[in-house]
Amino acid sequence: MIILVKVNQTYRPGTDPKIAAYRSWGCTRLLDDSSIRDQYKYLVAYYRGEIVGTFCIHGLSLDSHSSGKGRKVKFLLKAIEDDCGNNLENVVNKLINSRNQKILRAISFCYLDKSFLENNNIFALHSDCKCILDEIPLLDSEKIENP
Repeated sequence: MIILVKVNQTYRPGTDPKIAAYRSWGCTRLLDDSSIRDQYKYLVAYYRGEIVGTFCIHGLSLDSHSSGKGRKVKFLLKAIEDDCGNNLENVVNKLINSRNQKILRAISFCYLDKSFLENNNIFALHSDCKCILDEIPLLDSEKIENP
């Protein structure tokens, strides 16, 4: 469903949130299991309590500049059209505004899967965004350039 990436350390107001959001610490289980990877279609960039960007995930890779416990995943991101982006923002804002503990406690990212969303009474996440892929490919690191 949604990967929420906290970009508090990398984003600065007025800059492109895609640049701050395209790398994330952790998230490496997405590299190992395509069934898990294919569940997560969206990435939302979150900066100090507000959403600064919404994207569709079009691929990911292990960041070749990281190693060990500090491994990063790089995402190939595509912008979301207005209606879909607005819906995605509304869903995540509902969780932010309710001070959801999963989001508040997340250090760099958190997974918002279907069961989590349903448990929080969120059923209106449209999956008809034009930028969605059925299968999220695993790419070579070099194929995901700095946005």
